[in-house]
Amino acid sequence: MKSIALKGNKRTDRGSSDAKSLRKEDKIPAVLYGGKESTHFLIHQTYILLI
Repeated sequence: MKSIALKGNKRTDRGSSDAKSLRKEDKIPAVLYGGKESTHFLIHQTYILLI
């Protein structure tokens, strides 16, 4: 199985309006599920385009 590393920043604002504003700034909101808590973070679109 292949694995990749992503560079992102943790985010505190949640919700659809916040996600929409992030997308306008070419950032991708994401959620990592697992463990006791889920982690909300964002990834810059340029990193995804390089994959």
